[in-house]
Parts: sequence; structure tokens; C-alpha cells
Amino acid sequence: MTNILTVFQREYLSRIKDKWFWITTILVPIGFVVVTLLPVLLSELGGSSQTNLVLVGSEEYVPDEFLPEDTDRITVSTTDQSLEEVKTELQQEDSEITAVADFGSINPETAEYQIRVISDETLSLMAEGTIQSTLTPLIQQIRLQEEQISPQQAARLSSPITPQFERINADDPSAGQAYALAYGIGIIMYFILIFYGTSIMRSVQEEKKNRIVEILLASMRPFELLIGKISGVVAIGMTQVLLWLGFVLLATPGLLYLIGDRAESTGVSVEVVWNQVQEISVTFNLITLIPLFLAYLFFGILSYAGIFSAIAASADSDSDVQSLSGIAIIPIVIGFMTALTIVMNPETGVAFWGSMIPLISPLTMMARLPFGVPGWEIALSLAILALTSLGLIWLSAKIYRVGILLYGERLGWKHIKAIWK
Repeated sequence: MTNILTVFQREYLSRIKDKWFWITTILVPIGFVVVTLLPVLLSELGGSSQTNLVLVGSEEYVPDEFLPEDTDRITVSTTDQSLEEVKTELQQEDSEITAVADFGSINPETAEYQIRVISDETLSLMAEGTIQSTLTPLIQQIRLQEEQISPQQAARLSSPITPQFERINADDPSAGQAYALAYGIGIIMYFILIFYGTSIMRSVQEEKKNRIVEILLASMRPFELLIGKISGVVAIGMTQVLLWLGFVLLATPGLLYLIGDRAESTGVSVEVVWNQVQEISVTFNLITLIPLFLAYLFFGILSYAGIFSAIAASADSDSDVQSLSGIAIIPIVIGFMTALTIVMNPETGVAFWGSMIPLISPLTMMARLPFGVPGWEIALSLAILALTSLGLIWLSAKIYRVGILLYGERLGWKHIKAIWK
């Protein structure tokens, strides 16, 4: 036990004193926020080009009062020119026209309201969407006029009918809230398992290549060395996750304060946003969800630490390590893909059995928890995962004992026999 604690202390302290540990601890949550907000920021900073749409042959159907007002995205105008004349102008290099809408194909008698939109160059998706959202209500007005339906009647007939989804227990989360939380937790779990699994693999591989392990094994058993290393990696992983959780709790009020002016400008007060944050914390019972997340994370890291350490101990070259580590990552990928399926439909048999398979349950159960899971299923899933992780540690210790001192030869049948002795 003393040797295990010594290795654990050395592994934990060496990593926590490393400046890169603190750099990644600080940069990862910041990077996650940046990646999440980057598309919105880029769209705002980059702005949007204005689309100049010209309507040809619309005099008969589109009176001036039907024309939409100009916006920063699109301007709409009519012309008396023929389609060919406007197309010629459109092809000129200094033309300010983006696209031409041909109303000549409209035929109310046969209920043909299809409009061709012609451009000289390929339009962007944003430009196509803007043109479509501009022309659609315009065509609707033409159809109503031709069918002699008053605007009041049209408003009554076209008013959207949206069902109101209610839950008997009002404290239960909505489908959107549960989906967002399950998706976010799944991504976090996915990257943490891969990062710390490969981290211990690199550590074992480095010690084997540098022959440091020969000196260490002179004073302790291979089992003690491996358990100490894995315990240190699991502890540093849990420490980093707890620091991230603390960062989120401390940063939330500050972020709300920083976005206060922007929120007010959009008509949403900071109090409203804060109330929503509090509602989410109560709705999902974070006091229960966070400990369960940490429990699955602990046994998940323990399981994959055992797998990756066995790979590093048994492989003889970097190429072997890379090939075998790619195979070891497959269950994590399968778990993530299964979790994506579960968040779309958490009541299927796939959701239940997926959360019971130990190597993928840290991901799949996290996808189910926001939707509500019976306590006995959580207990059974955790028990299976805990027993599997201990079994993997036991097996990896046997492989480590035989493979860690192998140099210049690969793990063969004679070594496999030695593992079970």
C-alpha cells in the first residue's frame, strides 16, 4: 500500500504542478465557450451582403403596396424592361443586380405560381434564403388576390396552430432542455475519456521506452506501480473536472453581468436569464445529476485507463500503440453515437441496454439522465460499470506485469500464457 501511495503521490503532484495542466484547465472552458459562440460572433462581425432583387413581369400582379420594404439584407424593385434586357444587364461586371425574379411564368387560371429566380453567379445560402422568405409572402398575396380572399379571411385561415405541450409534473424538464443538457454532457464525457485514457497510455509508453520502469520495479511490484499510476491519473482527471465545475458556477453571474447591456438591447433582462438558469438547476436537480456525472466519469476513466495502460505495456513500437489505441477508442465512439440516438428517443430498448453496457454506459446513461431514469436502473448500471472497471484493472495489471519489460518482441502466445499464471 505504501508503494501505491508513493506512486500515486508522485503521479498526481507531478501533473498538478505542471504549468500545462493549469493552462488546459483555464483554456478548455474558455475554448468551449468560444467554439459555441463563434458562429454567432462571426456572422455578426462579418455582416451580410445586401441582395438586390429585380422583379420582371410583375406589373399585373404586384402593385406598389405589395412590395416589401428595403432592409439591410435585401432590396426589391420592379422594372418595365423585358427579361432578356435585365439578364443582359445582370451579366455586366458593374451590375448592381444580384438576381432577377421572373413573374412571366405565373398563370392564375391554371394555378401556376412558380417563379424562376435567375442569377449570374451562384447565390449564397443566405441570399437564397432571403429571396425565398421575401417572395413567398408576395406570392401568397397574389394568390389571395386572384382567389378574391380578403386579408382578414386569409389571416384567420393561415394563423399557425401550435400545440401546447404540458407535463403533469410541471417540474419535469421540457424536451428541448433535456436534449441540450444530454448533448452537452455527452460531448464533455467523450473528450474526457479519450484525453485521460491516452494520457496514461503515453505515460506508460514513455517509462517503458526510457527504461525507467526497470528501476521502479526493483523496489515494487508491477501491480503496485500500475495501480498507483492509474489512481493518480483518475485523481487528476477528477480534480480538473471539479475545477471546471467551479469555474462554471463562479463565471455564470459574471457572464450575465457582462452580457447585461446586450441582453437589455434585445428586450431580455438579465433577471430573466438568471431566472432561467435557476429554473434549469432546479428542473434537472443538479444536486443529484452532478454526483452521478462524477461517479460515471470516475469509473469511466478507471476502465479506459486500464485498457490504455495495458496497450502501452504490451506494444513494442509507436505504430503498434497507435493501431491498438485506435481500436480502444471505438467503444467511446460507439457510446457517443448511441448517446446521440438516445437523446432523440430516450424510451427505446436501445436506451436501456445501451446504458447497461459498461464501456459505453458513461456516455449513454448521461444521455438518459436529463429525461428521468428509475433509480434501480442507475444503481444497476453503476454496479456493472464499477465491477467491469475493477475487472479491467485486474486484467491490465496482469498484462502490465508481463508486457512492461518486453523489449524488441511483441506479445505472443507464450506471454499470454504467462499472464494467467
